[in-house]
Amino acid sequence: MTESLINIHIDADEESGKTTGSVIFQFESHESAIYARENLHNLKLTPVITFTAYTFDEFDEILQTDDTFERPNYKTASELFYWINDSSLRDQFIVRSNNTMIPYWFNNIEKAVQSITKFQSGGVQSVKWSENGEYLLVFCANTVTVYGGETFDKITCFNHNKVKDAKVSPLGGYIVTCNGTAVEAGDSDNIIVWNFTSQKKLRSFQSEKPNIWASFQFSFDEKYLAGIKEHYNTDTENTENILCVFDPATMKLIEDPESKKPKVIQVANPQTVKWARKSQKLVVASYALGEDRQNKSEVNVIEIPSRRKYKWARFTIDIIDVNINWSLDDNYILLKLKTFGKKKIVNNLIQVGILDYKAQKVNVSTTDLDEFKFIQAIDVDNSVKKVTVFHKNAEKEVRLTMSIYQITGDHKNIMLKKILDINKIPDVPADLGFRYESITWSKVNNHFCLFDRKGNFRFGQMKEKHTREKGSKVESVKYEVELIGEPEFVGNKIGYANWDPSGRFMAILTEHDSRVHVYNIFGLKAMTIDEEKTNQFIWRPRKAFILTKKEDDDIKKNSKKMYEYYNEEDDKILNAKEHQERAKLQEKKEKFLKFMNLGKKRWDEMLDERVDALGWDEDVIEDGVNIEIIDNMQLIEETEKVTAA
Repeated sequence: MTESLINIHIDADEESGKTTGSVIFQFESHESAIYARENLHNLKLTPVITFTAYTFDEFDEILQTDDTFERPNYKTASELFYWINDSSLRDQFIVRSNNTMIPYWFNNIEKAVQSITKFQSGGVQSVKWSENGEYLLVFCANTVTVYGGETFDKITCFNHNKVKDAKVSPLGGYIVTCNGTAVEAGDSDNIIVWNFTSQKKLRSFQSEKPNIWASFQFSFDEKYLAGIKEHYNTDTENTENILCVFDPATMKLIEDPESKKPKVIQVANPQTVKWARKSQKLVVASYALGEDRQNKSEVNVIEIPSRRKYKWARFTIDIIDVNINWSLDDNYILLKLKTFGKKKIVNNLIQVGILDYKAQKVNVSTTDLDEFKFIQAIDVDNSVKKVTVFHKNAEKEVRLTMSIYQITGDHKNIMLKKILDINKIPDVPADLGFRYESITWSKVNNHFCLFDRKGNFRFGQMKEKHTREKGSKVESVKYEVELIGEPEFVGNKIGYANWDPSGRFMAILTEHDSRVHVYNIFGLKAMTIDEEKTNQFIWRPRKAFILTKKEDDDIKKNSKKMYEYYNEEDDKILNAKEHQERAKLQEKKEKFLKFMNLGKKRWDEMLDERVDALGWDEDVIEDGVNIEIIDNMQLIEETEKVTAA
């Protein structure tokens, strides 16, 4: 710390010459100043005197803080997630029209919408839902305002100069805000970690590169916060990336199990990280850029807090970009890689890895996409089970081919297998060919929606045909794609396109007319949301993490109830004649039972008269009697005649 210290200024009173109790330390770099503040803050000088340390940025922020205080309006978990247990199984979405936000209910059974409320805020730049959907975040020039609850009340807000984005932790204890890079924002507080409840700033970070913000991620249980930090190496005189894992409560580095001291995770040149969905494992992709990239690419899976590493298969090529995808059950990892190859400047690879706990490594299967000359796009579906590649044979060629790959294998060995190639559409002239170049998969029965760059889109479904040869026990599967309905055109630019949480409806926001069109999985337009100038439309996401037993039971109970109700309604429509006959029969049975009950009542009332006349009670005779079986329908019809007479 003293090595980078340039100057010390002890403040003193001009008249008395006594110190005012403050001192200013000047360091060579911002990083050195932050390090000094972390070590000096709350340092006890004497039993009654504690040293408090701030950077100039933090001190300026304290001076600029508004003296007025607005009490946060916090909500309980049941108030925040009330909409998940809706008895009608409705979903929600938000529409932003300039500075006005309008949340809606969406009934995907009855295809109806209902506005919940309408509220405004000045200078709104964008809105987004928190990852679990419990909060709506509204971004203005220098603040993030948080809304939630049944009527979307204002809960709290966080001040951050030129703020652009924010992430709420999985359990709602923390929020991280970002204003871009130091160059974009014009300051060094680019990423700030806050305590959500107390609104206390826990720590800030400077960011020189855009990918730094993406690396700040919480583990599923909120125990750890990972982030790539830029560090100036005085030995090499270069700025390097280091991987830090913090305890978010204190924002201190977690301890190394061997040295028992706080330390960074030992990996070289970390560029991309991704937590597992349900465990404390972290995939870290490390590579160098520029002339320094040669033979410095590697991927590791690291357990936290033990720091145990599972080595990915060694790379003999240099990575220049990587996209990490964990499967929904954390059983495997899919990497989408761009590499610097020998034959071409950029090669595309897909790797699927599965952890081998005994060997402490990752078993990897590689799919080389080098067979495709010009790749337009590679899409991984949300379930991480399908990869779709759009490619063509020549750079200027208009027609494309869509190749679909699917994950196959077991818990020990897993791979990506090509199952389908599509390069033409049956109802489109051959000279036009296949021109779609992106796909969004629904989670319902392999339905999808295709898009091209001109604003055309079309719905479809991938179907499976299972066949078995005579005398064979082996079943083969053949895949084919069926395009549904007619091609749709909504303008040159689509601002938003995504499936609702049920996977049954696709919402498309068109920028040329600022309207939202909602289609079902068969390509039929269900409705148009026609607010005045819609800037944003976003479906409300459903909770992605493990539910409590009560939450799970409530959802199952409501789902079963609604499933039975709508199945019954569908059956009435599909089998109307049978239902009419059944209703008539039920009406006849009710009349018959009513007649029989009246007869039984009269019989019981005349008991004494029968005993006096006969000398015995017929109901208690134990002698055998002859019983004649009468057809139900005949009995009902005879009863109707007697009743009519």
